[in-house]
Amino acid sequence: MGAVPHRTSSAWIRAAAAARSRLMNYFGLGQSSVAERGYQIMHAAGIQPASAYPAVRLGSPSLLVSARRRRIIELRDRHRAAITGKRRA
Repeated sequence: MGAVPHRTSSAWIRAAAAARSRLMNYFGLGQSSVAERGYQIMHAAGIQPASAYPAVRLGSPSLLVSARRRRIIELRDRHRAAITGKRRA
Protein backbone atom coordinates (compact mmCIF):
# COMPACT_ATOMS: atom_id res chain seq x y z
CA MET A 1 0.00 0.00 0.00
CA GLY A 2 1.29 3.42 -0.88
CA ALA A 3 1.61 6.18 1.64
CA VAL A 4 -1.24 8.66 1.84
CA PRO A 5 0.03 12.07 0.76
CA HIS A 6 0.02 14.62 3.55
CA ARG A 7 -2.50 17.37 2.98
CA THR A 8 -2.05 20.76 4.47
CA SER A 9 -4.94 22.08 6.49
CA SER A 10 -5.69 24.74 3.86
CA ALA A 11 -5.92 22.09 1.13
CA TRP A 12 -8.26 20.04 3.33
CA ILE A 13 -10.42 23.11 4.01
CA ARG A 14 -10.66 23.86 0.28
CA ALA A 15 -11.63 20.24 -0.46
CA ALA A 16 -14.27 20.28 2.31
CA ALA A 17 -15.69 23.57 1.03
CA ALA A 18 -15.92 22.17 -2.50
CA ALA A 19 -17.68 19.04 -1.24
CA ARG A 20 -20.09 21.17 0.80
CA SER A 21 -20.83 23.31 -2.24
CA ARG A 22 -21.54 20.25 -4.42
CA LEU A 23 -23.81 18.77 -1.75
CA MET A 24 -25.77 22.01 -1.33
CA ASN A 25 -26.14 22.36 -5.10
CA TYR A 26 -27.36 18.76 -5.36
CA PHE A 27 -30.17 19.53 -2.90
CA GLY A 28 -30.96 22.83 -4.60
CA LEU A 29 -29.89 24.99 -1.68
CA GLY A 30 -27.94 27.58 -3.63
CA GLN A 31 -27.50 30.65 -1.46
CA SER A 32 -30.25 29.81 1.04
CA SER A 33 -29.31 28.29 4.34
CA VAL A 34 -29.95 24.68 5.21
CA ALA A 35 -32.35 25.83 7.96
CA GLU A 36 -34.36 27.91 5.48
CA ARG A 37 -34.70 24.91 3.18
CA GLY A 38 -35.74 22.74 6.11
CA TYR A 39 -38.52 25.17 7.03
CA GLN A 40 -39.69 25.20 3.39
CA ILE A 41 -39.87 21.42 3.34
CA MET A 42 -41.66 21.31 6.71
CA HIS A 43 -44.18 23.91 5.49
CA ALA A 44 -44.81 21.94 2.30
CA ALA A 45 -45.41 18.79 4.38
CA GLY A 46 -47.79 20.66 6.70
CA ILE A 47 -45.49 20.36 9.71
CA GLN A 48 -45.40 23.28 12.12
CA PRO A 49 -41.95 24.28 13.41
CA ALA A 50 -41.21 23.52 17.05
CA SER A 51 -41.42 27.25 17.81
CA ALA A 52 -45.18 27.06 17.11
CA TYR A 53 -45.67 24.97 20.25
CA PRO A 54 -45.36 26.21 23.81
CA ALA A 55 -42.32 25.01 25.68
CA VAL A 56 -42.87 21.74 27.48
CA ARG A 57 -41.42 21.83 30.95
CA LEU A 58 -41.17 18.32 32.26
CA GLY A 59 -39.22 19.10 35.39
CA SER A 60 -37.66 16.17 37.17
CA PRO A 61 -38.11 12.82 35.39
CA SER A 62 -38.83 11.25 38.76
CA LEU A 63 -42.01 13.36 38.96
CA LEU A 64 -43.51 12.01 35.73
CA VAL A 65 -46.60 9.99 36.47
CA SER A 66 -47.43 6.87 34.52
CA ALA A 67 -50.14 8.65 32.51
CA ARG A 68 -47.67 11.29 31.28
CA ARG A 69 -45.03 8.68 30.52
CA ARG A 70 -47.61 6.65 28.59
CA ARG A 71 -48.61 9.76 26.58
CA ILE A 72 -44.98 10.56 25.74
CA ILE A 73 -44.48 6.99 24.50
CA GLU A 74 -47.73 7.12 22.48
CA LEU A 75 -46.65 10.38 20.83
CA ARG A 76 -43.22 8.97 20.08
CA ASP A 77 -44.73 5.86 18.50
CA ARG A 78 -47.22 7.90 16.47
CA HIS A 79 -44.49 10.13 15.08
CA ARG A 80 -42.26 7.18 14.31
CA ALA A 81 -45.13 5.50 12.48
CA ALA A 82 -45.84 8.68 10.51
CA ILE A 83 -42.20 8.91 9.47
CA THR A 84 -41.89 5.27 8.44
CA GLY A 85 -45.38 5.06 6.95
CA LYS A 86 -46.36 2.17 9.21
CA ARG A 87 -49.68 1.90 10.98
CA ARG A 88 -50.03 0.88 14.60
CA ALA A 89 -51.87 -2.34 15.34
